[in-house]
Amino acid sequence: MPRNITVDLVSDIFIESLLIALILFSPLIYGGVTNLALTIIELVILAAFFGFFFKLGLEGRFSLVSVPARAILLFSVLIIFQLLALPKGLLSFLSPHTAYLYSNFRVNPTGPFSLSIYPEAGLNLCLQFLSYLAVFWIVLNYIDTESKVRRFTVVIIIAGFLYSLYGIIHRLTTPPREFATFINANHFAAYIEMIIPLTIAYALISFSQGARLIFLFLALVEILALFLSLSRAGIVCFTFTFFIFLLILEARNLVKKRMGLMVILFFGLLLLLSAIGMRAAVINELKTLFAGDVISGRLKIFKDTLRIVKDFPFFGTGLGTFGEIFQKYKTFAFKHETYGPVVSFSFAHSEPLQIFSETGLSGFLLLSLFLFKYLKNVSFLWLRRREPYAAMMTLGCLAGLFSIGLHSTLDFVFHIPANAVLFFILLALVYRVVHIRGSQSLPPIPRREFALSKFSKLFLAAFFCLCFIFTGSLIIRRYRAEAAFGKIKDKQISETGIDAVLEYKKTIKEVDRAIAFNPNNSLYFNKKAELLSELALREDLADQLRQIGDLKGEEEILRAAQEYYTRAVALNPTKPEYHLRLGWLYSVMGKEALVEKELRKALTLDPQDERIQAYVQKFLEINKETR
Repeated sequence: MPRNITVDLVSDIFIESLLIALILFSPLIYGGVTNLALTIIELVILAAFFGFFFKLGLEGRFSLVSVPARAILLFSVLIIFQLLALPKGLLSFLSPHTAYLYSNFRVNPTGPFSLSIYPEAGLNLCLQFLSYLAVFWIVLNYIDTESKVRRFTVVIIIAGFLYSLYGIIHRLTTPPREFATFINANHFAAYIEMIIPLTIAYALISFSQGARLIFLFLALVEILALFLSLSRAGIVCFTFTFFIFLLILEARNLVKKRMGLMVILFFGLLLLLSAIGMRAAVINELKTLFAGDVISGRLKIFKDTLRIVKDFPFFGTGLGTFGEIFQKYKTFAFKHETYGPVVSFSFAHSEPLQIFSETGLSGFLLLSLFLFKYLKNVSFLWLRRREPYAAMMTLGCLAGLFSIGLHSTLDFVFHIPANAVLFFILLALVYRVVHIRGSQSLPPIPRREFALSKFSKLFLAAFFCLCFIFTGSLIIRRYRAEAAFGKIKDKQISETGIDAVLEYKKTIKEVDRAIAFNPNNSLYFNKKAELLSELALREDLADQLRQIGDLKGEEEILRAAQEYYTRAVALNPTKPEYHLRLGWLYSVMGKEALVEKELRKALTLDPQDERIQAYVQKFLEINKETR
């Protein structure tokens, strides 16, 4: 076998294996939200991306599919720009309210200043987004034949069926709020919503009656799982999408006599729900959708999110920072129907609104412009397609994308890595499917082609190797930091005497390891400050304080705790918890002039937190009495 054919074959197997593994295993560990799962997803994508461009480099001629991607590339530049340190004057010009936050809530309002109020959160989501964009680019350029389209489609359908089947079995044996391998039923619903229309479309264009029935059965199991998840938003969004799907099939006459199979699908679902005794549960859950507290609760969140947009209109607060700023704008106390009182919110429960608040008008418009132009091109070309395969498969992809897009207006579905990965895969797949060559005379898929000189190939090879090493190292270091911190973040030390001192020393050492791997995470500094202040105030350890490193006694340990609380505030100045703890520490150290200042900052940053209200009120009453 010639060498170039061997290299192409090996590289194709490498890339395709990684993409298939990504599809099959990204939902396996809670939808990819854990530290380990997310790290594996990002490293697999990085390896596939490197392998793909390594293959292009060997060919000596770049030939990439051309899509209207300028807006999405500018969006990527924007979220990276949010992380950069800027001169204070420039920051004040670009985002006056961000400059106001730094001036009023940092202990020492000095630089660096970035548009992101908490760059660590921004970097985390920036890495995720760039990973998803890399998947999109790989799939867009790698899946270039109908056989590849069919392979990847079947893999996606099988993955959806397996996770649906597991979810059904799990729900019938134990009814937790989680569903399948997802930590939240809504997240699973968003995942399977994308796959069901694709499964139905693939069934309707199958060549044999047997294959058609098999894939319709898979679709029935997936729909059953969606309804058993009891996700109100998921059920409503899918049902609405499915209704439109049927109307389009009828309007374009794509199914002819196969519409009877769709009726069988519907009644089969009703029979299965009745047979397993879940029809009443589904109906009761849907009834709560119109409960006043559910609707009013979401509307309050949306309204308060718009207050953030008003103060940060052009560049937002920084990607991933919604949870760090929303408490300041929250105008209500919320009680969850399952979990009880909610102290803080990490998500807006509406992806478009959250993007608007985090990246401002500029980011929102860029992302919207990309999706609009991209899907407009696909839709216009789809209207010209007559071949059943291309027309039906394109419609299946578009329906899945539309359903999760609709769902995203009501929940934070794209913050789940498995959902985001599948969304970008389908987004790329639909562009390839609509351009599949058939009997029609269609223009070829647009491409950008350019040859590389020997020097250019060497330069790009070196550049991609450096990028691969740097990005891989960054991902691994962040994983190791979280792994070290995860061992001790909820740890309570109950030992006494010398054993307690040794345990504190060991725990603080783990925090130091986390800080060494990632010195930008405020949680690590906050935890170390907690441990130090707790150690200093334990009366039973007064005689053993000298045995923990270079710290000599209670006062020195408390000063060290103050330093670490201050550093936590410097990294994340809008976290009310840090200001509350720093105010408490000042009161312990007798720095009365600083206590009230920090407590009022905490109250300003979360005026609805009853715990903070009670603590501040108690302090002010005691302070008033002493005066």
